Amino acid sequence: MKTLIATDGSDYATTALTTAGQLFTQANNRFDVTCVIPDFSPPRLLETSGLKKSFRSQYQEEMKRKTDRVLNDARRTLEAGGIAAHVFTETGSPADVLVKLAEDYDAVVVGTQSGGERPSPGLGPVASRIVEHVSGIVLVGRRLLK
Repeated sequence: MKTLIATDGSDYATTALTTAGQLFTQANNRFDVTCVIPDFSPPRLLETSGLKKSFRSQYQEEMKRKTDRVLNDARRTLEAGGIAAHVFTETGSPADVLVKLAEDYDAVVVGTQSGGERPSPGLGPVASRIVEHVSGIVLVGRRLLK
């Protein structure tokens, strides 16, 4: 079984990651963890100022640092449960990238919302698209109620 786990480092994603590690533990299960970097979308002012290339480079460097930290944290979380995982970064629309990647996996794991969203009882836009468009197993992780 191949399992894709998406993370942005948020509490929602970490909960989903931990839950997947507990539920999908099998000797023959492969765990891949990805963090999707949104495409650089410059403000209109940059389009005309000639600074677009410089800002794109700064954006890419900052996002690389952030995703490396997020993926290393995810790897350590899974390793604490005895699970080895392969980590990688993708770039694009998170929902589009994850739907496309899901074609090669038996299960896809996401948090209910991304870290940048205001907490709410429903699903965020990425989780909603995954649930709607992925035909395989989808685990949307929520924090357990106590």
